[in-house]
Amino acid sequence: MPDCKPNKYYQAPLYKFSAIGASVSSLIVPVALGVAHNAIEEVKLLAAKKTSFGSVTPLNGRGTVQRKLGMAQALIRSSRSYLHDAISTCWNKTQAGENLSLEDKADLLLAATHTNQSCLQAVDMMFSVAGTTGIYTKNKLAHYFTDAQVIRQHGFANESRYETAAQVYFGLQPDLPVLMF
Repeated sequence: MPDCKPNKYYQAPLYKFSAIGASVSSLIVPVALGVAHNAIEEVKLLAAKKTSFGSVTPLNGRGTVQRKLGMAQALIRSSRSYLHDAISTCWNKTQAGENLSLEDKADLLLAATHTNQSCLQAVDMMFSVAGTTGIYTKNKLAHYFTDAQVIRQHGFANESRYETAAQVYFGLQPDLPVLMF
């Protein structure tokens, strides 16, 4: 088998970016953001036309529904900003030719994990707003809820990754080997 030597294209910053940045932050978590955004949009459509059983006020006129929609928006937008900030910080270091420290990678993992978990909370709130309407498979919210449950379990962005980031911050060996690359 001949020697395989990478050509000049493999010297570009993209090929030096952290595995956590390239996979978790840029591929997995954006799906969670999209699912959460879609769940909010679906609730906005539903709330304009649905009145819960035993009520005379449409969903969009109820304070509880308004609060949940506002909280869900805040969760998504703040976590997306946090994620973009962490990606930008690491990407700028990579483009400058700097090697990312283990703490930089932990920061990126933490932002990705938090965004993933925040999106899950937002979808859960929207699902609860829909009431029984949301449980039927003909309703898009049922699919968004299921999608969020699947994404929350991903090994690189599930809630146990809060612990992984903290391990690095405490100077301990992280339990996620890919963080080392």
